[in-house]
Amino acid sequence: MDWTGRTVVVTGASTGIGRAIAETLGSRGASLALCARDAAKLEAVAGALRRGAARVLALPCDVR
Repeated sequence: MDWTGRTVVVTGASTGIGRAIAETLGSRGASLALCARDAAKLEAVAGALRRGAARVLALPCDVR
């Protein structure tokens, strides 16, 4: 499925399934708003996705 033109919010995006979802959707053209508690890990994921040409906004936060 082509996600170009869509924006997706992914929680828990710094590790595990959240990261895998972000990587998959980013590679399919989605713009991403990534949320996670660990700002350093989140920015590392965001940087990697940006290098792959994804549009990414990293938002360190706790969604509890």
